Amino acid sequence: MIISRNDVGLPLPEASRFTSGTRRRIERALGRTVPAPSRTRDALRAAVRAVVAELLAASVAPDDVEPILRRLVVQAGIAHGVYTPSVVTQSPRWRQVEERVVRWSRYDMATVLDPADTPSAHRTRRRVRW
Repeated sequence: MIISRNDVGLPLPEASRFTSGTRRRIERALGRTVPAPSRTRDALRAAVRAVVAELLAASVAPDDVEPILRRLVVQAGIAHGVYTPSVVTQSPRWRQVEERVVRWSRYDMATVLDPADTPSAHRTRRRVRW
């Protein structure tokens, strides 16, 4: 399936709750990643971080963030018609993206809700001189 630049940012109904910048960011990242799960991982990671931060700032319960993100990925899979199963897992290709997004969102929520409990909080960073 070839995706043109115009098809990348298809509007997702679940994304209408976000600000315009976050909405465009998540729609575009999912539009590029869902058809080819190995593409644009960094853009999707940044978009998930922005969505989680915006949802938590809007007083959405932490238990409700994951289902919202799952619906976003499913809607992107439906909008882009990505129903062909993966050769390895035999599940739709957007399922890999969904698992990755949920894992990242759990980490981001843990970082925001309890920053002392994250793995990076236990390490001290060394300053690198250039």
